[in-house]
Amino acid sequence: MAEEQELWEDLSAFRMDPETIQECIEAATGCTVTWMDGKGRAMGVWITPALIDGEVWVTTTTNRTKTKAWLKDNRTTAIFGVAGLGSVSIIGTVDLTDDPAKRRRFLEVLYEKSFQQDEAHRERWMGSMDSDGRLVGCIKVEKYITFDERKA
Repeated sequence: MAEEQELWEDLSAFRMDPETIQECIEAATGCTVTWMDGKGRAMGVWITPALIDGEVWVTTTTNRTKTKAWLKDNRTTAIFGVAGLGSVSIIGTVDLTDDPAKRRRFLEVLYEKSFQQDEAHRERWMGSMDSDGRLVGCIKVEKYITFDERKA
């Protein structure tokens, strides 16, 4: 029996270059991150990441389902989308840490991105977020899947 060949649409003309990938990630207000649950189902949630030295960092707490899943299997996808620009999916892994210095740096970057408030607000927010149960981690990129909608 002859093998049937499946024809797939070639989308390579719509890929983003490295500069546009970075532009899309920086312009996005957040992203969806994924993990696998105990039954092998893909799960996802919208989060606000922080960009630190050009890398995407995420946070979670020890009581979250995604945390437990990532500690067992650290594979993830982070999906960014910006209307008028396109989308970037980072396929990779996330290694979580409870290092206080990394957590504090993440929170400082996240605060600067998210708020334009006075110092009193900053201290209250940092006090509630900078806790022992909070973990942070950098998403290590294995590959990008991109779509530059301006090329469509």
